[in-house]
Amino acid sequence: VRKYYGRMVIEAAKAGNMPVVKKFLEKGGDPNTTTDDWDLTALHYAAMGSHNGLTQLLLRAGANPNARAKYTNNTPLFEAASSGHRKVIQYLLRHGADVEVHCQRGKTALHAAAEKG
Repeated sequence: VRKYYGRMVIEAAKAGNMPVVKKFLEKGGDPNTTTDDWDLTALHYAAMGSHNGLTQLLLRAGANPNARAKYTNNTPLFEAASSGHRKVIQYLLRHGADVEVHCQRGKTALHAAAEKG
């Protein structure tokens, strides 16, 4: 059940639907459940989509700010930095995101932010 609801959390996070994410977290969904293909978490999708409120909700629910995607090694911080989402970046940093993690190409979130401008 926890993993099933966790997958629903991911799907709702992809859509940026905070009320549905909250509902499935309350039902026991695991905020650290990953997709089958890339091992992305709901927090990765929240960071990609610049959903600051959703990012906050997931972190309060125990989401790992340093979860790494399969193949790319991207973290939620790297995804937010790649997209230029400043508020999400700031919140992730305040809640333990590691700036030293390197993606598969050897870059950190700082490199990604600099490339984004």
